[in-house]
Amino acid sequence: MMEVEDVALSRLHTDDRNARKGNVQAIAESLKEFGQHRAIVAQRSTGKIIAGNHTFLAAQTLGWQTVSVHWVETVS
Repeated sequence: MMEVEDVALSRLHTDDRNARKGNVQAIAESLKEFGQHRAIVAQRSTGKIIAGNHTFLAAQTLGWQTVSVHWVETVS
């Protein structure tokens, strides 16, 4: 079972090598209306976001202080 915890946005950072282009505004509108239903995946030791970069950015634009995160220990 995946353990998820609420984490301060200040503990996380996006992956500069992320090639995906997401619509942050559309994600922000979805978060505002429905909330966060899927946790961001991040490397515990570095705080680097592995999956959910655009959700993180959308949460920032909404002024959220925390997001749900599933931590992983290693990144391949």
